Amino acid sequence: MKKVLFFAVMALVCMVSCKSQKTENTEELNDSTAVAVEEPEYITYDELAGTWYVLEVNGENVVMNDTTPEFTFNLDQMYIHVYAGCNQINGNIERKGRAMNSIEFTDGLSTKMACEDEKAELAICNALKDVRSFAGTKDQLELQNENAETIILLKR
Repeated sequence: MKKVLFFAVMALVCMVSCKSQKTENTEELNDSTAVAVEEPEYITYDELAGTWYVLEVNGENVVMNDTTPEFTFNLDQMYIHVYAGCNQINGNIERKGRAMNSIEFTDGLSTKMACEDEKAELAICNALKDVRSFAGTKDQLELQNENAETIILLKR
């Protein structure tokens, strides 16, 4: 009986000392990490609306005739308008599947003006066909393929 009582007292002493040590360490940690780190605000579907500027298509910078191509999302009409410096690309926005970030562009149409450099436009047109989802923050948007790889990078 004395052994049981002895072990019970020892266990209680250990628990109290561990608790006080843990509290002291936590207080020290809290004092040393007083700098607040802001979490990024991830974008929702409704926040896609408006104009975005293209930074990259398939990992390459895109600029045409000193113009930054731009995307305009019109969610009221489920419509996208893209201006790449010469021609305009228009199409429908569709949400397919259950994922909150699913998005596809369908029924795309483009004007066919003769342009000096159509490389950016062709890259954007081809990439639009592969978009299946989006991710990002309110300032930067990634349009991704079916493997969640960024194929078009946009900024506000």
